[in-house]
Amino acid sequence: MINDLESLVNSYEERFYEVSVATEVQTAELDESLEKSGSSKEPINKGRNESRNSLNEQPESLIAELKVKSEMQEQIAELKQKLLSLEIQFTEEAFKIINVASTEKEATLISKLEEHASKLKDKDILCEQLKQQKELNPAHYNVFKKRIISVHQTGDYSVHDLLPQSQLQFGCKY
Repeated sequence: MINDLESLVNSYEERFYEVSVATEVQTAELDESLEKSGSSKEPINKGRNESRNSLNEQPESLIAELKVKSEMQEQIAELKQKLLSLEIQFTEEAFKIINVASTEKEATLISKLEEHASKLKDKDILCEQLKQQKELNPAHYNVFKKRIISVHQTGDYSVHDLLPQSQLQFGCKY
């Protein structure tokens, strides 16, 4: 964009030079004509001076405009750099937040997995105890049956006599 503006300014300067040369040639020709005719040069000189002033101001305004546009380009470049920097910073912060959240979630999941593993272990222990109880149960039933028969024959209905010895040891109360 700056190159385009520079070429535009150069083009205007060349035109200005060409117009200036042409104006000087025409002025010289007009001066000659006026001298031959005997007319006054003042109105023509005034118009010529105004044209020169106008032509002199055009390159200066173009140069000023070029400077403004150049400064704007620099500001745009700085803003783009700041935007890029902020985008990078935002991305880094987002990754940090995601990392912290995933670490916390991972810790929670590990804790729950350990708790689940402990419960599975307890379940296995209870299943093993249940299996042992099932194996012992028929034996207890036979002992219990004999006690009931014995109690029924003797007429002594004490609960302690009816309960299996294993239940009395664990403090089971009926």
